[in-house]
Amino acid sequence: MLSVIADDKGSVIEIYPHAVASSFKPEQFKNVSIGMASVFKGFCNQHDTMLFHDIENVNTDFRKYKDCLLLAYRTVVAELIEVDNTINFQNRLRSDLRLPIKMREYYKTQKAQRILAKKDCQFFKRSIEEELDGIKNNSFSFGFIIRSMPKLDIAASFIHGSANTSFNPYNINAALIADPASSHYIPASNPVFINLIPRNDHTVLVMGSFRDYKIFNNYTIKDVLAMNDKDALKIINYFLLATDGWFMSRRLFDRLSFQDKIEKMFEVIKNFGKSGALDYRFNIFDGIV
Repeated sequence: MLSVIADDKGSVIEIYPHAVASSFKPEQFKNVSIGMASVFKGFCNQHDTMLFHDIENVNTDFRKYKDCLLLAYRTVVAELIEVDNTINFQNRLRSDLRLPIKMREYYKTQKAQRILAKKDCQFFKRSIEEELDGIKNNSFSFGFIIRSMPKLDIAASFIHGSANTSFNPYNINAALIADPASSHYIPASNPVFINLIPRNDHTVLVMGSFRDYKIFNNYTIKDVLAMNDKDALKIINYFLLATDGWFMSRRLFDRLSFQDKIEKMFEVIKNFGKSGALDYRFNIFDGIV
């Protein structure tokens, strides 16, 4: 699917906006071949092909509930691997005596958040597996919307978590030892599964949530389906700015660079990392779509 937005050399631009506020990845963006960019490390090649063959077909329209579940499953497995890698990386940093004490304490405070994120991923991974196994029972624990968007020259597949109001932050110790396989498990976050799938003349948006939870500013995914393109792009813009590891075409990158939007995007993200508040006035799609 990345071939749709690739240049003549078969490359796309991978975006890491949060590298500005983090030392984990020194590059804010990099040129990558679609062969490397599309490698999914969650399963071996045989099982990956067996599981996801249907959704990798360029003619798939994602109108089937199972196809949307598979998209969400692949996303949550990728996120689980990323969280695991981050936990291991931060564990190594915390044990490095060459690191300033203040920095080691910072990574220590991050540990609980990462553990909760891992447990949530395990919970939603299991929930999707159960849903896939019982799909003929019409349980529909997840909701999805599919809509055609203007051609964005962007490809993305990620999970974004917002705070779950049912979760008790004051009972953090109990949450850290809770079993994500338990039916009584309460996730700390509500996931939004977001996929932007480029086609030749448009982009397919597949967005999903668990039990129709609110995804952003009291909006549900059904609200996004009812929006006009301009308002829906504002929502997409927010999620992209809050996420690492998505792709754009070289032509879009050059156009945004010419308008100083790439530099502005990293500035907005840097301020977001410091204050925790995202400047909603900035929209990468203004004047582009």
